[in-house]
Amino acid sequence: MSGRRPEFLAHEQMRALYLQAPISNLTVLAISALYFFVLHSRLETSPLLGWTLTMWSVAGYRLWLWSRWKQHAAEASPSAWLRRYRNASLAVGCSWSLVLLMLGDMEDQVVVASLFMLVLGVTSSAVAILSSHLPSFVLYVYPQLFMMALILMTKEPHELRWLALAICIYALMLTLFARNADRLFRDHVHLGTWNQELVARLNAENLRREEVIRERTEALTATNASLQAEIMEREKAETALREQGRSLRHLADHDPLTGLPNRLLMLDRLGHAIHHAHRAGSGVAVLFLDLDHFKEINDSLGHTTGDQLLKAVSGRLLNSLREGDTVARLGGDEFVVIVEDARSVADVTSIAEMILNAFNDPLELDSGDICITPSIGVSLYPEDGADTETLLRNADAAMYRAKADGRRAYRFYTADMTERARERLEIETALRRALAEHELRLVFQPQIDLRSGRLMGAEVLVRWLHPTAGLLLPGRFIAVAESTGQIEQIGGWVLEEACRDLKRWERAGFGGIRLGVNVSGRQVLHGNLVETVQGALERSGCRPESLEIEITEGFLIRGPDTSRSILERIRDMGVGIAIDDFGTGYSSLSYLKQFPISRIKIDRAFVRDISLDVNDQAIVRAIIALGRSLGLKVIAEGVETAEQLALLTECGCNEAQGYLFSEPLTASVFLDYWNRQARPL
Repeated sequence: MSGRRPEFLAHEQMRALYLQAPISNLTVLAISALYFFVLHSRLETSPLLGWTLTMWSVAGYRLWLWSRWKQHAAEASPSAWLRRYRNASLAVGCSWSLVLLMLGDMEDQVVVASLFMLVLGVTSSAVAILSSHLPSFVLYVYPQLFMMALILMTKEPHELRWLALAICIYALMLTLFARNADRLFRDHVHLGTWNQELVARLNAENLRREEVIRERTEALTATNASLQAEIMEREKAETALREQGRSLRHLADHDPLTGLPNRLLMLDRLGHAIHHAHRAGSGVAVLFLDLDHFKEINDSLGHTTGDQLLKAVSGRLLNSLREGDTVARLGGDEFVVIVEDARSVADVTSIAEMILNAFNDPLELDSGDICITPSIGVSLYPEDGADTETLLRNADAAMYRAKADGRRAYRFYTADMTERARERLEIETALRRALAEHELRLVFQPQIDLRSGRLMGAEVLVRWLHPTAGLLLPGRFIAVAESTGQIEQIGGWVLEEACRDLKRWERAGFGGIRLGVNVSGRQVLHGNLVETVQGALERSGCRPESLEIEITEGFLIRGPDTSRSILERIRDMGVGIAIDDFGTGYSSLSYLKQFPISRIKIDRAFVRDISLDVNDQAIVRAIIALGRSLGLKVIAEGVETAEQLALLTECGCNEAQGYLFSEPLTASVFLDYWNRQARPL
């Protein structure tokens, strides 16, 4: 079929041209009639009527040619049909150029300019209709454009010659567009031809393989019948082995006496809990339990009673904890409880006390009721260790401290660690009153357009003016707010204040910028963010387009469907959506396309060494290119040096923020900065 490829290309060109002939020629009829209607009172009727009849004749001939092709396409070769179409295109192109001659002497220049623009529109439409056959395109377009250029060259004033030059450039651009479209059409046709050849070869190969398969199937049918009995026997044996394997695997990672996870499975689950907490920014608590005076009970009442006691202790532990927590037996009378998503020291304290209270009542055994209590040591991730071994060792040390303090107690790892845990609890408690006591403050870090140097907006940041500790940065309290759920209340307050400031500034004559407000992933996934944003906008009267919500990418993939629905509703209000700290999370391109994002913010970790580290520079370039290809604005965070600014500008970054421009400013200082910032950088 490769020898027929030129013929096939001509056939496809013919089809592309003639299939569009009815609509294009009906358009010619309509536009020429429009010309006659507009010009009959401004030009001599006879020439205009003659031109109109000429246009209708040419269009009628092309419609007749289309009808002839549709009914008798096989009577001539595709090349002959293309030649006829090309000649007809020349005829209609020349006819269009004739009307331009009649327009040259008109005094109503507005009408002349409008009709010239209409001709330009007619020529531009040829890119879509005639680009599959470049000769037809050229013969149709060039007579019109060159006649228009010639008229402009001969008209006064002389400035019209520049328009003539623009027409020539326009003709060149249309030719380039048509040539590219022609090349794409040819590539498409060639690909179709190649696909047909491939399908033909595949069909032949399929027929050959089907024949081979049929022959082999017939040969194997007899063999399969004899093997069926043997296979059934093997399946029975394999089923028995699988059941035995499951039992062995359960024995390998579970305690045979209590059925609880053993040390091996406990270490695996603790490792997974640490990994999850690291990604989610949450905590893990390890509670190491040792039964008080168990050895005396076991020695005095016997191992049978001791085993019953251990089973009863296991059951009571399981009943006193949450479903997602892990209870494991390490051996002897030692147990470990893993508490995932531990929000605060107060929560862990409550769990430890709940375990102690679970043993207030005696355990009922065959030999009678026995009272027993545990001593508990607690270690916390990440405060007391970042790996399983360290957490277990520290919890074990804390358990011995509980025993030394009199048993039936719980203790955190060390006095020093307990002090830090107490400090965290104090921050948690003080944070609850911070909003009521008006201790939180907003500051604004300017965001600058890198092309114009103009102030475009600011990121809203929060500070805590603690009554005794002084000014606290978010790193001291945001994690606590996240883990205790207070972040939703703080986030709502920040949104309210930001919207009020925007409206207040607008009334004072400072309008036209946006404020970006960081929103916790918890607010997106578990809060009423849509209602919070809508309420803040309505109560303040702030324009939605002045507000932008910033969300870190890691939280989006924890609940993609819910996040997308919520963010789409916010986007529909007119509020912008930005991905904060882009490049540090776990998103993919598919997520980036799914969410209604208008801006991505490059994390300062990549910007910091962009002038020194080629890898960081490559990542930044890739992020900017990705944003541009998806139609997203890109803003860089943490810009502190002129070298960083120069590289970001070279890469095509849209905006930047950082200490090179300004530190975070209070509202009044930010307004002064805004007022002064009138010149480019």
